[in-house]
Amino acid sequence: MEEVKEFPFVGRVGELGHCRRLLRKAPAAESGVSIVVTGGRGVGKTRLIEEMLEQARGLGYRVLFHRCQESDRYRPFGTISALVGLMLGKPPGWTPRSLETVGKTVSELYPELLLDELELQAVGWLLGASGVGQGIEDIDERSRKGLMGALFGKLLVHQIRRRPLLLLAVDDLHYSDSFSSGYLSTAPLGSGMVLLASAPSLKAVEFRREGEEIGLAPFDEEEVKLLLGRRFGRNFPSEQLAPALVKVTEGNALYLVQFLVAIPTDGTAASKLSGILEETCVIRTFEIVLTRLRKLSARTLKLVKVASVMENRFPLAILRQLLGSKFHVKPSLRQLHRLKLAWVEGRKGPRFFRFQHGIVREAAYSLLEVSQKKQLHAACAKVLERYYRRHLDRHLMVIARHYEEAADAQNAAEAYLEAGDYLFKTGELPSAEEAYRAAARLFTDKEKELDALAKHIGVLDAECKVEPCIEAAGKFLRMSPPDKLKAAVLASLARLHIVSGSLHKSVEYAQKAMEVAATCGADREVAKASAMIAIALARMGRIKDALSYGAKGYGIAERLQDKRLLGSTLNALAITNAIDGNTAQARQLFERSAQMFKKAGYLFSAAQMMANVATAINEMGEFDEAVKRYMEAVKLFEKMGALESTAIARYNAAIALGGMGEYQKGLSLLESARSLYQTIGSAAGVGQVLVLKAFFLLKVDKVGEATPELEKGWQILSREGRWKSKALVVKARIEAAILAGDMEKALQESESFLDEAGRSDVEGMYRKSLALRLRALLAADRVDEAQHVADRMQTAGFSEQNPNAEASYKAALAHLAAKRCDFGMAESLLEEALSTGRLDRDTCAECYSSLGEAMLKAGELKKARQYLALAKKEYSILVSAGYRTRELNRVRELLKGGVEDGPG
Repeated sequence: MEEVKEFPFVGRVGELGHCRRLLRKAPAAESGVSIVVTGGRGVGKTRLIEEMLEQARGLGYRVLFHRCQESDRYRPFGTISALVGLMLGKPPGWTPRSLETVGKTVSELYPELLLDELELQAVGWLLGASGVGQGIEDIDERSRKGLMGALFGKLLVHQIRRRPLLLLAVDDLHYSDSFSSGYLSTAPLGSGMVLLASAPSLKAVEFRREGEEIGLAPFDEEEVKLLLGRRFGRNFPSEQLAPALVKVTEGNALYLVQFLVAIPTDGTAASKLSGILEETCVIRTFEIVLTRLRKLSARTLKLVKVASVMENRFPLAILRQLLGSKFHVKPSLRQLHRLKLAWVEGRKGPRFFRFQHGIVREAAYSLLEVSQKKQLHAACAKVLERYYRRHLDRHLMVIARHYEEAADAQNAAEAYLEAGDYLFKTGELPSAEEAYRAAARLFTDKEKELDALAKHIGVLDAECKVEPCIEAAGKFLRMSPPDKLKAAVLASLARLHIVSGSLHKSVEYAQKAMEVAATCGADREVAKASAMIAIALARMGRIKDALSYGAKGYGIAERLQDKRLLGSTLNALAITNAIDGNTAQARQLFERSAQMFKKAGYLFSAAQMMANVATAINEMGEFDEAVKRYMEAVKLFEKMGALESTAIARYNAAIALGGMGEYQKGLSLLESARSLYQTIGSAAGVGQVLVLKAFFLLKVDKVGEATPELEKGWQILSREGRWKSKALVVKARIEAAILAGDMEKALQESESFLDEAGRSDVEGMYRKSLALRLRALLAADRVDEAQHVADRMQTAGFSEQNPNAEASYKAALAHLAAKRCDFGMAESLLEEALSTGRLDRDTCAECYSSLGEAMLKAGELKKARQYLALAKKEYSILVSAGYRTRELNRVRELLKGGVEDGPG
């Protein structure tokens, strides 16, 4: 057979030009550039990417390239770990000998990068280092995912510092594990960074919303003419043959190449190609590849057949073991390389056998008889178990598939079950779901089948797949499972109904789970169910019952000394106390819950509890301390790469800063939260930030800047169906109208929202609309109407909702009493409002000012002086932060003209 020379790259001029422009744009792009190459199988995605990489290198980029294999989707963090190895300057497949080797490699390459012990263990675990210990295995899957993402982000930052231009290229991203593909689609890219990936279509992968898609169409006639000319020379009749060749190959690059390599490059090429085209209606690429394979020597054909049982690319050492020590592979490998059917990759480190394309492997596999396939798959399973013995759990899914193809159902089912356990633990939930389903299908033992089914339902629960989980659980429960498994499945149903808001059903399933668990002595399941019942009952307003169930769960957890369970039950008690308004007790319980989760290795849950502590402190009016605690939670979330939780914590910290009157600092935090929400594609999050930002801008008298941000935010929120957020929008509109002196508009906004809220069945919206109506009426001095609305608020139980609502309600009533000159009532109500500790500095200053001004008009000079002096003090603090100058000047004028010179 004639040696096949490397085919020249032809065509794709427009695509390459577009890519070149994007590569040049990246250094100036604040958030880098992301590109995905899409197109059908064999259209030339990989070849185009290889050309793009050469372009990038020519422009000064450092290129990190990884090609995913089909088995990669079953290797947790597989793509990320491959890229980490490349970032450390190591060849694909490099495995460090120990954690010390990892530390030395990192410190030599990045001396400025300080990794703590857990982060260093994470790098070692990703790369498969020996002696990593249990640090990474012991933390929960959500925390582990976050830690890996944050660690990868750190390495990216240091990469770009060392060399300002960096290209991450991932071929066949659709084969990547779910974490890696999801992370790469959301991770922030810095200036000078480019993410390049390939996939059949955007539907096949998660990809960045702002990413550029380069879709590859089949080759046209002009491109095929170029290909023919480069392959057979200038004198080849390309003009005549190109149209027919495009027709029979449909312009597919892979088909074209396989078709053309079957024709010799001598003087007979034109006549042979013409003859084949006359006899061919539709190209049979598979048959052409088979013809090429059958012409191989017997030894080379045997090697290819054996290799075909594996995947497109795999360690050469595995192939050697499958063939045996007496088989000399070098001559066969040389022949395959000459013919461009397969070759060996890697000079340093492990070497890999690679098929030219998946269709070559499939053709070779089709040459095996059924009995040969079974024997080879069984041999592959055994070889893989030996080869990956140090990290067997990472390859169990592939091993299970080989056992299944070998018709060894028992070993396949056991391997699938173990694979599911590992994948579930590491958070690779889609693959865990697939593994458990396969195990349940293959087990002949009913007890083991039920075990696999119960675990499958547990994964569906973790993925929040409500309908599939309910359907699977219904079938499972009809199979008369053992009580312990039945309790676990009932608990899954209870959790899902809490998520979907069906609280009564949740309580019903949790109580059944608790009863069944109690009969078989499954105390942990009893405690878990008790905690779920407590949370559901608390949300239903049955506080006494909720506390009873929460205490029962906590008692069991304490007896078992299960730290994770203690964290969960303490959380249930904390939530119940928070709903009951017992904020101080809730704070203590959240703090204890955080400690338990941290000790149990559930770092993400611990961070969530810390954020809950901050919220409780904020509810208690301790704004300084709340901001401090929120920012501590932010650091933990950032360490684990939890972008959404980081954004939420920053947003809440901004609210606490608003309570202190520190609106400028709050605006800065809101901008960072907005950036994170944009990164993860949360439109609702961006909308919420914009609305609160507008409210803060109003507080610092920037009405012109606030109005467009407010309306933009509301457009986003209304599209996302977040009607509950309209209360804050209307509040901001009313404040803007008051600041502009347009009382009529403030009244119109409040009246319209009151009517709308009255027709709504959204809980609490009517009470909020009454409060906003009262605000507008007081600003417009419509005292009688304001009193009528205040009476309606009392009837609606406004002050019974939460301490914040009570504080604002009392402050509004104090304002109303002052306008009615009922100063005794006004002072009493103001004192009650202040005693809650929930009033922000702005509201305090406004209350003091309104009461002082009303007393001044009534001739109560001594008391007027006291309240105006308090208002002056509060406004002075706000002015030092850059706003409320107009209000401070007004108070000063009142003190100077009507009080300071008056009788004492």
